[in-house]
Amino acid sequence: MQYQISKMERIIGLFVFVALLLIVAFLAFNIKQGKLFTPKLTLQTMVDRGYGIVKGTVVKVNGLSAGMVEKIRLDSANLVWLTLSISYPFYKNIRI
Repeated sequence: MQYQISKMERIIGLFVFVALLLIVAFLAFNIKQGKLFTPKLTLQTMVDRGYGIVKGTVVKVNGLSAGMVEKIRLDSANLVWLTLSISYPFYKNIRI
């Protein structure tokens, strides 16, 4: 007995395959960024020189990846304001 796959079954199979592929890519990207399910804090800081800082730059605390730069803005005094998303466990190691 020969089994034939209908056109509708092929479309549904392709849809399920693409959906699974997107989920795996999403999880891989978020795991690469680090700390997928850890709570995050938003901090704002000001620097006078922001050379090489872009949205998505990794924030390091004691050499470990602690978060990312979420937003950058420049004020009228040419100071760079950074909005940082930091994982909660690293918050205690940040000195003000």
